[in-house]
Amino acid sequence: MSRAEAELNVTPGAVSQHIRALEEWFGVPLFRRVPRGLKMTAAAKRLHPRLAEGFELISEAVGAMDSRRDDLVLTVGVAPAIASK
Repeated sequence: MSRAEAELNVTPGAVSQHIRALEEWFGVPLFRRVPRGLKMTAAAKRLHPRLAEGFELISEAVGAMDSRRDDLVLTVGVAPAIASK
């Protein structure tokens, strides 16, 4: 859960809501609630590899199209005496 929260930059409650929405949409449980978090069901284990592959392809495509990346670098010049502080 915490990895999903960090990657999606959302709250734990938001992740839970998304999981519930996906489970309703697919019509099957994707996770079993266990004392120490969640455990993937067989349905989730079947979905995971293909979805992960799809998201990786999307990430690569967006990264290749993002021509602004070079423009996002900020270079700051400062005297060594000030930089050491």
